[in-house]
Amino acid sequence: MKKLSVLLGICVLFGITSQQVSAQNTFNKGDIAINASIGVGGGYGSLKMGLPPIAISGEYGIVDNLFDANSSIGVGVYLGMASYKYTYLYNHEWEYKEKLTRMCFGARGVFHYQLVDNLDTYAGLMLGLYTYSYKYIWDDHFDDNYKSSNTTDNGAGLAFSAFIGARYYFSNNFAVMSELGYGLTYFSLGVAFKF
Repeated sequence: MKKLSVLLGICVLFGITSQQVSAQNTFNKGDIAINASIGVGGGYGSLKMGLPPIAISGEYGIVDNLFDANSSIGVGVYLGMASYKYTYLYNHEWEYKEKLTRMCFGARGVFHYQLVDNLDTYAGLMLGLYTYSYKYIWDDHFDDNYKSSNTTDNGAGLAFSAFIGARYYFSNNFAVMSELGYGLTYFSLGVAFKF
């Protein structure tokens, strides 16, 4: 909780750097926003990054003026994917490989509060499903009796996340964005388009 408070504070400080105090709301009822982001972070345990965490999320504004003219609520969806791998080749005699692919599908509820012009700050919750596919391969290049072994494991689990984020609009329809919270990574950067 302390980390989340610090991260929210950073987003707020980023927003206060603008000279204007009054804000024209950048996310309203009926607006559609699409985020495309890439996660920042390393591997998954001993596995190295293959495909970095990428995500697309969409949001639709459903409520204006929740507390005042700067507040709104949106609902949306999240889809993310990442893959990790590890390969070890010993003296060209045997080879060991692991590969993990993770996906996340979720529904999100988002509260927006705009502090300054052009900066849409928000926080929300996501509920959805994580899926994974794990493959382990052992290949002995010299022993014909034990040539190769494959193991595959697939599974799914509940996805629940709290997140905070910000979109800075350079025009009415284009913004850069960042989010803190867990989808497939703890921090992501990207672009957003509003319709």
